[in-house]
Amino acid sequence: MDSNAMIQTHNNTQALEYAKLIVKAVKETHSMYSAAMNKSKDLRTAKQSSDRTEKIQELQKYIKQYIQFIESTTKITGVSVYYINIDDISKINLDEQLSIMEGIVFLKEAIYSATNMTFKMCLKKLMKQSGIFNEEQIYAIEAAMDMSKRDRWIRQL
Repeated sequence: MDSNAMIQTHNNTQALEYAKLIVKAVKETHSMYSAAMNKSKDLRTAKQSSDRTEKIQELQKYIKQYIQFIESTTKITGVSVYYINIDDISKINLDEQLSIMEGIVFLKEAIYSATNMTFKMCLKKLMKQSGIFNEEQIYAIEAAMDMSKRDRWIRQL
């Protein structure tokens, strides 16, 4: 029985919607879209595969690479990492996990590379339109983007 990392959410529907909105906002603003697409291509390939082992391996690879980012944004996204017996994971759940992970890749690209006003306003608009996110969650995302920008500025000093 192997134990592997999985993504846990407070609200799977909201996490999946958030992941989709991040991707859409990045596309609409053309901000780091190609970089995010390149970084997440193995996730999309794994989703198309019927090989359960391939799906698990890709998910583990990405979780290992993004674990610090996932944990640092848990309060904002509701997504965290937990460990589970790999035999308990269904194919459908794996595809959802891969989709959420793809959103996380896009979010990291957006937060660290595209914290400009155009992206922020686009994401805010999409989140409001979805009807799934409350004002507090939307504000938390804006604040995280502002903090990321400030932190980059401080590191440059």
